Amino acid sequence: MDCIIEAQEEYREQLKLLDESNDYEIERLNNLIIASCDLINAIIGDYENKIYGYNSESDFTHSLSIIKTNGYITTFSMSENVDSLEFYNHFPMHIQLNKKVLKKDFLDDIFAIERGIKIFSKVSPVMARMFFAKDIIESIKTSTLEKMNLKKEIKYTNYLAGICADYRDIYRLHNLKFPHIYRELSTENYLVGEYISGGNVKELLNDRKMKYHKFLEIMRYHLFYIFVIGTFHSDIHAGNIIVGDKGEVYFIDCNSITEIDDEFRIHFYKFLTELCDGNYENSTKYLNKLSRTLIPDKKYLNFKKRSREIFAQAENKKIKEFQFSHKIMSLFRAASENGMIFDKNLFPLLKAFIRLEEMAYRTLPEAFFVKDLRNELRRYEDSIE
Repeated sequence: MDCIIEAQEEYREQLKLLDESNDYEIERLNNLIIASCDLINAIIGDYENKIYGYNSESDFTHSLSIIKTNGYITTFSMSENVDSLEFYNHFPMHIQLNKKVLKKDFLDDIFAIERGIKIFSKVSPVMARMFFAKDIIESIKTSTLEKMNLKKEIKYTNYLAGICADYRDIYRLHNLKFPHIYRELSTENYLVGEYISGGNVKELLNDRKMKYHKFLEIMRYHLFYIFVIGTFHSDIHAGNIIVGDKGEVYFIDCNSITEIDDEFRIHFYKFLTELCDGNYENSTKYLNKLSRTLIPDKKYLNFKKRSREIFAQAENKKIKEFQFSHKIMSLFRAASENGMIFDKNLFPLLKAFIRLEEMAYRTLPEAFFVKDLRNELRRYEDSIE
C-alpha cells in the first residue's frame, strides 16, 4: 500500500501551500487524506487480498455484503471484468477493482477462437474476409486487455480530457466532461475517481427518459473525436456515458482508444457523407480508397451494382424502417467479397456507428437518423479540407 502513504504525504504537502481562506480545497484535501487512510486501507487492502481467491459469485457477494454492513458502500455493481464501488464516507468517490482471475479465462477463450479462425480462414478465405473475423477478434482482445489495466484508463481519460479542453471554445464542447481520477490512490488493479451524480444513458433508455436532443449532443461529441482529432473512445455505448444532474455529458471507462491516420479519417468522412446524401457513386469511390488495395474495374463495377441494391429505397426513411449501420456492414461485406482489404481500425469505427444508431433508435424510433447524422457531420467539414 505504498501508493497510499505517498498520496497522504503529497496531500499534506499541498495543504501546507494553501491559504487558510481556501476552505473548499482544505476540506477536499483533508477528506482525501481521511479517505486514503480509512477507506483504502480498511476496504481496498482487504478486498485486494481476497478478491482473487473467490471461487464463485456467491462467495464474492457474501464477502462484499459484510463490508457493506460497515456503512462504507452505498451501491455496488458487478461487470464482466471490473467491479465498481461507490463510497460516500467522508468524500464521494467511485472505485473500480480488477478481477484478475478473469484475465486467464479470457485469454484461454480468445486463444480457442483464434485457433478456430485460422482453420476457418484456410477452409474459406473469402468468407473470413467478408465477416472481418480476425479483425473483430483482435479488436476485442486489444480493448479488453487494455480495460483490464486500469492505468490505461487514467492515461486515456486524461488524454481525451486534454483534447476537450484545447478545443472547447472552437467546437462548443463546454458540456462534455470526463471524470477526475485520483492518480495517487490508483494502481493497475484499482482506480479511485470522483463520484458522478446522474444517470448513465443505459438507465435513461431503460426508463424511457432519454431525450433525443441529448442523444444528438452525445453523437456530436463522438464525431468530433473521430473526424477532427482522429483519436476516439473505442468503446462508447450507453453504459459508458453519464448524463449529470445538470445535463453534463460524461464519457467514462476510457480504457481503450482508437487512432486513425489523416488519410483514413478524410476518406471515411467523405464516404459517410456521400452515403448520407444518397450519392452512392461517390461513396463507393471513397470506400475503394479506404481499401489497402484498389480492386480491378470489373469487380469495382460489380461492387457498385451491389451497393445500389443494398441502399435501394433508403431515402427519407425513419430509423425504425431502415437501419443505416446494418446496411453499412452489408456494404463492407460486399466490398470484402470483391477483394477490398481494410485496416484493422475499421471495426471500432463501424462499432461506433452501430452503437450510436442503437441509442438513437431506443431514444426515438421515429427519428430520421441518416438526416440527423448528416447535419452533425456538416459541423466538421472545415477539418476535412
